[in-house]
Amino acid sequence: AAPSDSDLKTSKADVAPTTPVLTTGDTSHRVESTETWKDVVVIPRKPFLKRGRIELMPLFSITMNDILIQHYALGAEINYFITDILSVGVMGMYYFDTVLDQEFFTRYHFGLVPTLNKYNYTATFNMAYVPIYGKFSLFNYWILHYEVFVTGGVGITGTEVIPRKVEHESFNNLALTFPIGAGGRLFLTRWLALQVAFRDFMMLDKFEEPGRTEIDGEKAKDSQSESRFINNFIFNFGVSVYLPLNFEYTTFR
Repeated sequence: AAPSDSDLKTSKADVAPTTPVLTTGDTSHRVESTETWKDVVVIPRKPFLKRGRIELMPLFSITMNDILIQHYALGAEINYFITDILSVGVMGMYYFDTVLDQEFFTRYHFGLVPTLNKYNYTATFNMAYVPIYGKFSLFNYWILHYEVFVTGGVGITGTEVIPRKVEHESFNNLALTFPIGAGGRLFLTRWLALQVAFRDFMMLDKFEEPGRTEIDGEKAKDSQSESRFINNFIFNFGVSVYLPLNFEYTTFR
């Protein structure tokens, strides 16, 4: 437990060695000066500790590397910090898709119907490590603290085929997903932080074959589909709330 204020009263161990000071004029009288070490703080403590706390973060995401279809996602991430630099957690996202104009231009200019899948949801288990922690001064007034983290994990992504022909049925896939990424946190208070991250969701997805003739979706999935390795790059932005909202140091300053 942290020591109480009464336990931290100045003792002889806290007092600097006395230095004799000569008074002016009469050298027969000396005055002993004292200083306390505990009043001199050389390295301030970190203003934000995460060990043993839970991070709750609603997040907004957007896909970055598909020029034919754009996905936006709403989700949440929950992390538990085993230490101040190591955490485990889960993340879930639900996607909203928009087919871009480039898809129409591909059909019109090249006479090709592109193969497209849309994402429905993603759920992953993640671990994160913080290799960098630092601070900077803003307008020579505020001191802001930040950290950089790397993350990786495993999960699943639900995808859905967008058929080339309107008479063909769609079919759904459950793709094994391996997310890796990096990001940063900017601490605002003892319990609130902003977070941004770039993640690559690597997955093995199924697409319909170009020459599909089967109308039934499940039959086409079994006989007229092909597997492809996909890198789904996503940008995340979130606001982190840490529980409990406060913390106490258990060591001396």
